[in-house]
Parts: sequence; structure tokens; C-alpha cells
Amino acid sequence: MVAVSITTSRLAEAATAVRRHPTVQSVRVTEDRNGTRTLEAVLVAGMDRVPPGVLSRLGEYDCGIASVQPQGSQLVVELA
Repeated sequence: MVAVSITTSRLAEAATAVRRHPTVQSVRVTEDRNGTRTLEAVLVAGMDRVPPGVLSRLGEYDCGIASVQPQGSQLVVELA
């Protein structure tokens, strides 16, 4: 995983922008034991990839994908 420095305000803005995309079911900010904050987005059921619209919104806030994991019929995307 590549560490990316993102200020809290930009992270919050990215969460708001991604949350508004129609393929995103939910978004939350998580923090690990080291204090590193990331976004976790859950896509609507049936998505097999992260849509370009979500990727472009992430790019506007200097965020990228750290991991993508299937969870049942949904994808969970960790953004950093």
C-alpha cells in the first residue's frame, strides 16, 4: 500500500463527492491504529468494478484506491 498524505478537509470533501455518485451505497471515514485516515465506500450490489465516474471524483481530491474487496454481492473500496 502506498501512503498518501491527505488533509482532513480534503478527505471530507472527497467523501461528499463520492457519496453523491449513483453507484455508491455508503461512505465512511476510518482510522487505523497509527491515525491514518481512509475512506471506505460500499458500491451498490452487482458492481464488478469501480466505475470511472467514481475514479474521476477521487482524482479531484488527490485520492486513489488502496484496495477493493468483494463482500457478498457488493464491492468495498478502500480509498486513500
